[in-house]
Amino acid sequence: MVVRKKKQKNVDEGDDDADRHGDCWIYIAKKADTKLHLAHSTGKRVQATADKLMETVRKRGKKPTEDAKATFISDGNDQYVNAILANFEAETINYGQLIKEREKGRVVGKTRMVIFGDVDEAGIDTVYVERYNLTLRHGISRLVREKFVLF
Repeated sequence: MVVRKKKQKNVDEGDDDADRHGDCWIYIAKKADTKLHLAHSTGKRVQATADKLMETVRKRGKKPTEDAKATFISDGNDQYVNAILANFEAETINYGQLIKEREKGRVVGKTRMVIFGDVDEAGIDTVYVERYNLTLRHGISRLVREKFVLF
């Protein structure tokens, strides 16, 4: 039996093994202050991939408390909200999102939003992990980008 890989545009929902063909995303958790690659998760752009990333972060990091909160910053992917709340108590987390507004593929504006906790809006940025993804994609051309920053 010959297994043929497909690009995402050629994958139909009813195809056998549709979940194993097409785009593969990498979700990355990176500490902003040390630039440490804390965790990553690869797969389709679905909730389970984000959940797996946050589960790894929880296992590898210090347990946050109400006095020593963990701060998370991400892009506008709402899967992170569910993944964070499934792995941490909301009272122990600060979380903000950077949402980019695009026109014809170009960024024309950025909106910084505090989702919960106390995050300085000026500090909501994903530049470190974006640069890291760019470096990875140059070396591994099949990667599609996704970003997540951990403070």
